[in-house]
Amino acid sequence: MFSLTARTKNTQKREQIHQFLSDHPSTGVVTTEQEYSLLDPTTKLKMLIFLPPEFPQLPPSVRVLHDVTHPLLNARGEVVGDRGLQQWNAQSSLSQVITNILLQFKTTPPQKVRLRAPSTPVSNPNSNSNSPSPTNSSINSVSSPNQALNQLTTNPPTNQSVINQFEAQPHKVTATYERPKEFDELRLKSKEELESLATNEESFKDWFGGISEVQNKTQFLAEQMQRNAELASMTLSKEKEYTQLQSEVAELRKTYQEQKTLFDQMYAQQAQTANKLLNPQSLAQELQTAVNEAEKESEQIAEQLLDGKLTCSEFLKQFKEKRINFHVRTAKREMILAGKFQ
Repeated sequence: MFSLTARTKNTQKREQIHQFLSDHPSTGVVTTEQEYSLLDPTTKLKMLIFLPPEFPQLPPSVRVLHDVTHPLLNARGEVVGDRGLQQWNAQSSLSQVITNILLQFKTTPPQKVRLRAPSTPVSNPNSNSNSPSPTNSSINSVSSPNQALNQLTTNPPTNQSVINQFEAQPHKVTATYERPKEFDELRLKSKEELESLATNEESFKDWFGGISEVQNKTQFLAEQMQRNAELASMTLSKEKEYTQLQSEVAELRKTYQEQKTLFDQMYAQQAQTANKLLNPQSLAQELQTAVNEAEKESEQIAEQLLDGKLTCSEFLKQFKEKRINFHVRTAKREMILAGKFQ
């Protein structure tokens, strides 16, 4: 039955996720039961782990959120070379697979992708290296590509020799920031080209969209949107089944309420009867009523004898039976009131 199978899959999925989060406490939840971010304290790598709707029947997808190279990774940073993911089945352990991937990263650390700046300056026979250039010094003092773009736009070089001098300057590449290749090419653009980028939105979009980092992020966003669309489509496809299950739950809840009401009534009656039977005062009162009835019946039998309605033998038999009941009930009542009856 589908509902039973679905519950079994959900149970397996939650158990896998619980074990994974227990073994990797540095994991952050991006989307519950779907997407998680993991920062490995040893390698300092941050990974994005996506669980498809069919998990654990289908394997998770793991992506490294750094520009690095490694035998396990493809060009988009997705882990494709791990044997655990390649041989994944419903009994595989998510926590163990991630642990093995981290161990491989620790054994063979990923290498950062570096964009090297030109090592040989560009020479220009028409340039005058001895003449000072305020514009050139101001350009060389920038600390980011955005500042370079702003200065080149607002204070453009006066002649081509200044651009050549700027290109001839050594590139300063630090460990914390490496200037992307696209921004190095930006410095070689003419004043008109820079003004076009600053004022023409279409030109800027074309140039900005050609940056490899932007293309990678755009592709990743498109993949995520496609996955979200698939999840939404799958959810809508189960709407009829969900409605049916909702009706079944409502019917079960109604039956439960009816049975509970009936049970409460029977329980109250049983409790009331038990109180009467177990309460000494109630028992004594019941016995007193029985004593009074035995006394009354004895008097009625005596009257019947006097009226000639009973013979002596009949009178003795019936009167003796009633008096025995009278005395037994009286004795029990006295014992109960004295607290001696068990």
